[in-house]
Amino acid sequence: QSAPVQPAAAPAPASTDPSGAGTVLEVGGLVQWRPAPDAPLRAAAVGDQLPPGSELFTGHRSRTQIRLHGTQIFIIERLARVRLSEVIAATNASPATTRVDLPYGRFDFKVVSTRVSNDVRIKTPDAILAVKGTTGFINVQFGRTEAGGGVDNTGNFTVQTSQWQDQ
Repeated sequence: QSAPVQPAAAPAPASTDPSGAGTVLEVGGLVQWRPAPDAPLRAAAVGDQLPPGSELFTGHRSRTQIRLHGTQIFIIERLARVRLSEVIAATNASPATTRVDLPYGRFDFKVVSTRVSNDVRIKTPDAILAVKGTTGFINVQFGRTEAGGGVDNTGNFTVQTSQWQDQ
């Protein structure tokens, strides 16, 4: 049984922060985050602004939902660790760019390309998932990575099982 989810009272506005900060939309169970690896952990709350470099941790029967750029929704499921290693807002010349490290746990995504183009890459210990505009998940548990598309999958994504390389 899942922990109760604390939803936002009303949808939070899309981030206009040029740094590309993310916004916590929902919290269920034990969810903690910190703005940098050397910062102390704090309890996550709806409305928290997550700067680039933030790390999120979910406990047993816990999950959180975050939004970046107004076009990317990420659901971080139980017993996960996620780092928002790079978050750059879109410009007229470049897409909204997000790089996520997922050492372990389940990570569902919904990336829509209606207003701006997106460039999302999710790095796991043994694979990289590149997303342009679609829904799906990536799961890392017990040394095994699996990925799949959602039922309403309308875009595409690529999974690479090579070394992570920023381009």
